[in-house]
Amino acid sequence: MSRVLISYDSFSNQVPEGFDMCSRLMLPGERALVTCPSDYAYDKFPRPANVPLGANLQWEIELLDYEKQKVCKRKNRK
Repeated sequence: MSRVLISYDSFSNQVPEGFDMCSRLMLPGERALVTCPSDYAYDKFPRPANVPLGANLQWEIELLDYEKQKVCKRKNRK
């Protein structure tokens, strides 16, 4: 099993939805083995030819760090 360091923005469709959903629930330093149904793994990504239709996908995720999104607050101007 290979290890890959990735950096991505949540809700950006850069990683499968199941990966994004689970990593948002984690704390820095936490590791998790995530089993994801195919509709959350290959929803917006092509399914490799060697993966059977409807197969679950499994990731081992270690969250190293995260940055909170900056939220702009609008002031009511009259």
